[in-house]
Amino acid sequence: MFEAKITEVAIGQIRGLVKPSDKERQAAFDLFIELASRTTTTPLTPTSGLIREALNSLYAMFAITREVLRTHGCDVANSRHDGNLTLAAIALRVLNEVIRPSLSTWHPELSSWEEKRATEGAGTTSVEWERAWPQAAECRADLNALRAQIRAYIDSLAQIAGTPSLTDLVVPVPAGAPGAPVVL
Repeated sequence: MFEAKITEVAIGQIRGLVKPSDKERQAAFDLFIELASRTTTTPLTPTSGLIREALNSLYAMFAITREVLRTHGCDVANSRHDGNLTLAAIALRVLNEVIRPSLSTWHPELSSWEEKRATEGAGTTSVEWERAWPQAAECRADLNALRAQIRAYIDSLAQIAGTPSLTDLVVPVPAGAPGAPVVL
């Protein structure tokens, strides 16, 4: 049986310790897999990645987190007598204190810009129109800053789950190896 370690959590203003139960470890792994495979883990540059895709990916985390917490039940939310954080408290605080402020700012702003495409951006693709958005650079910078906090959350989830962190899972492919990227 896995011996749960006390994990220090530091995600933005969310700080504390968690000694996970088996249910919390399982739920942390589920959340880890969901977050580690999302577009929010890669940087948004002016020429790569779409802001809309990143915002939608972040928005999806609300439903995913609710589903994971529901699936694993109250064992992931029961308050601790030792003062430690619970996985549910961490997950809900990340949604409400870390992710929601950016979504609340940028989702309506981008939606408003996207609505103008029909009249002001005729003949442009959705990608071209998004890249022409006057607030694109500011939004990308904010989402890239948010990415650092999401990364801290992912690493905390990995520790809670007892699995290697995202950095440990990324293995570079040597140049010339089968399947390595080819530069043309």
